Order: sequence, then C-alpha cells, then structure tokens
Amino acid sequence: MFRSRMEHGGWTSEDWRTKQAKHRAYNASRKSAVASVLHRRAMASNASAHGLPAPFELRGVVRRTITGGLGGTTGHHALPLHHGNMPLPSNVACGNRAAMGATQGFESSGIRRRGATGGAGESGSIGGGSGVDSSLRMEKPDGKPQSTFWRLWSEAKHERGHLAAAGVCLMASSSANLMAPAIMAKVIDRASKRGRGSGPSSSLEMCIAGRPVSDRTFFLACLGVFAVGSLASWGRVYALAMATAGVAEKLRARLFAALMVQEKAFFDEKKAGELAPILAEDVDVSSTVFTERMASVLRSLNSSINASMALLSISPHLTMVSLSTVPMVGSVAMLYYKHVRKLSMRLRDMDSEAQAFAQARLANVRTVRAFANETLEAQRFRQMLEQASELRAEEAGAKGVFRGGLFGMVGVSLMAVLWVGGSHVGDGSMTAGQLTSFAGYTGWVGLGFSGLATGNANIARGLASAERVFALMDRTPAVSGDEGLEPSTDVVGNLEFRDVWFQYPTRDKASRSAVLQGVNLQLSPGKVLALTGASGEGKSTLAALITRLYEPRQGCITLDGVDIATLNPSWLRRQIGVVDQEPVLFAGSISYNIRYGVPSATDKQVEAAAKQANAHDFIMDFPEAYETKVGDEGRQLSGGQKQRVAIARAVLKNPPILILDEATSALDAESERLVSEAIDRVVASRTVLVIAHRQSTVKKADSVAVLQGGTVAEQGTFGNLMAKSGGQLASLMDGSRTV
Repeated sequence: MFRSRMEHGGWTSEDWRTKQAKHRAYNASRKSAVASVLHRRAMASNASAHGLPAPFELRGVVRRTITGGLGGTTGHHALPLHHGNMPLPSNVACGNRAAMGATQGFESSGIRRRGATGGAGESGSIGGGSGVDSSLRMEKPDGKPQSTFWRLWSEAKHERGHLAAAGVCLMASSSANLMAPAIMAKVIDRASKRGRGSGPSSSLEMCIAGRPVSDRTFFLACLGVFAVGSLASWGRVYALAMATAGVAEKLRARLFAALMVQEKAFFDEKKAGELAPILAEDVDVSSTVFTERMASVLRSLNSSINASMALLSISPHLTMVSLSTVPMVGSVAMLYYKHVRKLSMRLRDMDSEAQAFAQARLANVRTVRAFANETLEAQRFRQMLEQASELRAEEAGAKGVFRGGLFGMVGVSLMAVLWVGGSHVGDGSMTAGQLTSFAGYTGWVGLGFSGLATGNANIARGLASAERVFALMDRTPAVSGDEGLEPSTDVVGNLEFRDVWFQYPTRDKASRSAVLQGVNLQLSPGKVLALTGASGEGKSTLAALITRLYEPRQGCITLDGVDIATLNPSWLRRQIGVVDQEPVLFAGSISYNIRYGVPSATDKQVEAAAKQANAHDFIMDFPEAYETKVGDEGRQLSGGQKQRVAIARAVLKNPPILILDEATSALDAESERLVSEAIDRVVASRTVLVIAHRQSTVKKADSVAVLQGGTVAEQGTFGNLMAKSGGQLASLMDGSRTV
C-alpha cells in the first residue's frame, strides 16, 4: 500500500489536492494503475527467478527506478523483503547496484533519489525536477505555476465564516463612516437657515421614509448611524482577529510538521536561528494578507468608490477637478508597491541572519566569555543591524516620498475644489453645506487612495513572507519518513555495510574527498562491536547512516539482508536506540524525557527503564522524583545524570539495535562507572555499536573495528589487534588509555 503525503502539499480541499497529485512527478508514478500491475508482476517474476515463493508479506512497497542493467530494461523494480526467515540474495537485497549501470555522484547506484534530475517518465525519477527544489514551483491542478497570492487564499478559505462576517461588518462600518460628510452638510445648511431665520426646525431637509423630520429625530437618526458604525467596526476587528489567528495556527502547524520530516542535511545548512523567524514572524505576517491587510485594502477601495460616486452626485464639474490627480497617484503607487516588495524580502533575510547570529551567541555565551569575545560579538551584531538599518532607511525614505507626494496632491486637489466650489456658492448654484460635504468626500477619496497604496505595500510584505513559508512547507525531503517497506516479522539485528561511500552535501564545495570510502562492516545480534579511530574518520557518520539521517552516496547498508534504503525510515528508527555523547533532553519532566520514544509507556515501565539505566536512585532523591523539571537541554542535571536518563529513554523502546556514540567519554570516573554498569545491563541480546575513545570501553567489546582513511583499516578482538605488530589499534592506544 502506498501512503500519501499530501497533507504536506499545501492544499485545503481534498479534491484540489487529488488533482494536484496527478500532475506532480512523484505522485504521478504512484497513481498509475498500469505501473502498479507491472510492478506486482515484476516482483513475482523476480521472486521466481531467485527461487522464492510469492507474494511476499509486506505492509509497504517502495518503487525504485532502474536505469540500465537488469537486461537493459528501464522501469519499476520492487525490492521486497523476505519470505518467512529466508533472506533475499544479496544482489536483490541491495538493489543489485552493480548491475544497474552505476554513474557518478548520487546516481552511482542507478537509482534516482527523490529530487534528482529528471521527471517521472522514461527516466522514471520519483519526485524529480531540476537541481532547484521542485517545491518552490507552486502549481495549480492544471500544472501551471500558481501565484503566492492565490496559494495564500487557498490557505485562508477555511476561515471563510469569519471572513464573511468581517466583510459584512466592513461594508456596514464603511457605509456609516461615509455618511458623515452628508450629515455635516445637512447640519451646516440647517444652521445657516436658522441664522437667517428661514423656518422652524421641522423644515430641515432630512427625510426618513420620504418625509421631512424634526431636528430631534434627525439627530437621533445620526446617533443611530454612528452606533451602527461603531458596532460594525468592533465586529470587523473581532472577526478579522479570529480569522488571522486561525490562518496563523494552520500555517504554523503545517510548516512545523513539514520541517520535522526534512532530512538531516537540510538542517546542516539551515540552522534553528534561521528557521525560527520564518516559523514565528513570517507566518504571522502571512496570515494577515487575506484578513487585516486585505480588509484594509477593501475598506479603502470602498471608500474611494463610494466617495467618488457621492462627489458625482453633488457636482460632476467639481468631481473632474477633484479626481484630476488620480492617474498620477495610481502610477506612483504601482512603482512604490514593487519597490517595497523587493525591500521587504531583503530585510527579512537580513533580520533572519541577525537573529540566527544572536541566538547562537546567547546559547553559547559560556564559550564567548571563555574567549573574552563579548565586545567583539556585540560589534559584529551591531554591524549586521546597521546593514539592515540602511535598508530600513531606504524603505522609510520611499514611504516618506510617496506619502508626502500623495498628501501634497490631495492638498492641491482640495484647494482647487474649494476655489472653484467657492465661486459656485457665490452664484448660488451650490450651498455651503454641499461644498463642505464635497470637500469631506474629496478627503475620503484621498484617504482611500492612500490606504490602497499602503495596503498594497503591506500585502507585498505579506506575500514576501508567504513565499518563504511556502518554500519550506512544500519542500520535498530527500528521505521520506512515511514511505517504504515495513516487515511483518521481528527484526533479528544483522547489520551489514557493503562498500559504503559517503560525503556530506554541505562539504562538497570545501572538499572533494568522501568521509567514508568503501566501508565494509558487519554487526551481529547479541554482539558488541566497538568502532574507534582518530577524530574526523567518520565514526559518528557511520552511525547516522544506520538511522538514515543521511543516505550513502554509493553502496548499501542492509538489515537482515534488506537494503535499509527500501525501508520506512520511521519504522527503521523505531528499531534503533541511540545514546549520544551529549544527549539532548527537552524542557519538561524526567518522566516526559524517558517517555519521549514511547509516549504511551506506563509509570511502571518508565521506572523499570530508569532502574535498568542506573537512574532510579538519583531520580528519587529529587523532591518531585520523576516529575522533576530538567530545564532547557537538561541543564538542571549533571552530565552523568543526563546520560543515564538518555539510556533509560533508549531502553524503554526495547530496540533490537543499540548505538552508543561515545556515551562515557565526557564523564568523570564515578559517572562513567555508573553509566558503564547501565550499559552492561542493556546490551544483552541486542546488536550493539559502541563508538568509543576510552580503552576501558573498547576492550569490553566482542570485536573492534578501526576506521582510518574512510575505510575499515583492521577488525578483530581487542586482544588480537593489540598484539598485532604495527597494528592501527595498538598505534592509536600506544602510551594512552584513550584512543
């Protein structure tokens, strides 16, 4: 069965997402019924060729594309697991990479990984595209590029109830506000008539239901209009605030979910300080585009149109005079809009960089102070702020010039209206109240155009932020966390590295040499393999490849005879427990951190895991026991205590495979003893990889492998390797108790 990842595709409608899926390369290959039939037949045929029964019992299948090899065919090739306890032949389990016509780089396996060059067609690449992230090209169901504007609207549609309410309130409040100049005209005209003694109050020319009304009724009606306007304004503000909060919540949740499934290499390039502003500020700004900012534009547009119509009803001649500056204002506003959008994108990048810089220095303030670099770092931060300030000054200058020019043109227009209108009042063709009303509506037109320009600029800023949000939200991870094979049988724990090569993507420009160069290594269940070597030889890298945080550039890693590249990464990681040299604990209780891998674990299970990890006694010494807060990154605990909590967390998963990455190297003697005792208890019957720098840890292993020059230089028992003349292990440990 195939699992859809469309929940991260950026569409709110099921139909919309389904149509989009049919036009994206990755999903197109999976939606083809014909390919599915051919795939099943190929699987059965492949099984028959190797003397295996079919079908294989699987809960998931990954389609890989093979270019060349296997009889010169090109198409889908199924990599099934095993039937019962019978492993597949090595050429099938590892995808028969040698027979697939290896090429250079990531294509050396003959299997195109998601994001590789090419589309889903003859080349058969899954999720392919150019070297640029295909997710940056937002598409409509017809395959054509979709603008950020309409994409954002699709995200805001689920708040249509609040948006509709805000629209009704906006029309009501705008209408009430636009009546103010007309009411002012009536008041002025009535006051002028009273001054001349021209009639009683009832002669006021204000009609309700077609009949003249008294002053009292008139003023009560005015108060009613203003009350309706006030209530409508409150309703508009409330509805827009709720809509904004709803859109922001949805965007932020989906963006965070999208970030959580990205591969490790992505986070090597994008630090937390760069992503946090996008998750917080950019989402907030984006969420206001179709709520507060669009409402501001619509309110300004409504004011401009209705005020212009009121002007025409009072005096067409004066209206032409009043609106003579509109074409010029519109042209300048468009230029201003484009300029502000570009500036906004540059400013957001600078702000993100500055925030990432500050976050890194504050998080590592001990290191800064250890080197007495407080002043230096403050100067660097100030320089970054000054660069951003230069752009802000440019933006403020553009805003000042635009608004100053706009109000200047409105002022000139108003003066012309008063000059020409004054002559009309003098010859009796217009009353003083009408001229005042006309001037008021002229002001409304000016404010409306000003609001349109400002609103468009604000929308431009919002769209710039939305582009950053969508670029991350739509990014397809190189390693999908919810696709692949899930075996129905228990994991035995046989791990094997077969000619594994690896180079960090972020180091390609700095060095052409691979970290791992043809590593061959075997780990067996119930045995402990100690991996050692000089710093930088790739020991931790090898551990990261087992959990598929990275993918090999060439070769493969098998689990019970199956290439782990075909396995569901989430399922695979549930079979592995990892304890690092610097374990990461999250702010929360000790119980929460131990349960992190198994949230459903009972208190008794948590306590049992803590006892096995030698952590129960020190936990019970705390007043709140297992509910003790560990603080950010576990800073309320000592190094040894953190390590034992991390071991308990790994043990609670009861994984068949355990990786201990220098788990005792940073501890004092007593803490090392306690942690070592815990490790000795938990390694039984598991496949264990211990990355170690201490001789006391290395000598306990069933076998030792020494990494040197990107490959396994030697492997054997500790005693045999130490006795070997000129051996690598003996050389590393000569004169020291640590490697």
